[in-house]
Amino acid sequence: MNTYIINKVYGIFQKTQDLSEVDGIKLKYVLEMIINDVLKTLIMFVGFSLIGEGLAFLYCCLSLMLIRNFSGGLHLKTFFGCLLFTSSFFGLSVFFNNYITLTLPIFVILFFFNMFIMVLLSPITSRQRPEYSEKKKFHFKSMSIMIVIVHFTFYFVSKHPYFTIAIWVYTLQSIQLLITLGGITYEHKKNIKNAA
Repeated sequence: MNTYIINKVYGIFQKTQDLSEVDGIKLKYVLEMIINDVLKTLIMFVGFSLIGEGLAFLYCCLSLMLIRNFSGGLHLKTFFGCLLFTSSFFGLSVFFNNYITLTLPIFVILFFFNMFIMVLLSPITSRQRPEYSEKKKFHFKSMSIMIVIVHFTFYFVSKHPYFTIAIWVYTLQSIQLLITLGGITYEHKKNIKNAA
């Protein structure tokens, strides 16, 4: 389905624009990302709405969108793999939000855990993207840290449900960064071993 949509939209651009081969490849990649993300979001929204958590899902999406581009994270190769992982990620965020009360000690632990991970690991870039300059990495790290601080501060002040869910989303995002680093380290060691 999504391949059909990508090809249709790509065909329209190809007819109306004078695209080089490289521009065509870039366009297809961008279209694939956008269409896949829209489809995944719609499927998940319907699923979460069916269990009465549509608003919580939207809160999860918004909070993750704010930090994901700056902190990086896991990138799965297939549409369904990504859909399953993201659904599980948001499902855990909603579950923790519903069943774990953010007492002051838990709040403090989560705040320092998130700050530690963002300072230490953010950003982890996808292998599909070019390596960032040190200046850009510093900018992305600073933005990740600022987003965490702002959300934790606003939760502490307002206790609004959005900020509560955002804390769980950012905690799972931090855990995801740890997992991603572990995967990168494992692949690096495996490549060195194979090259030897």
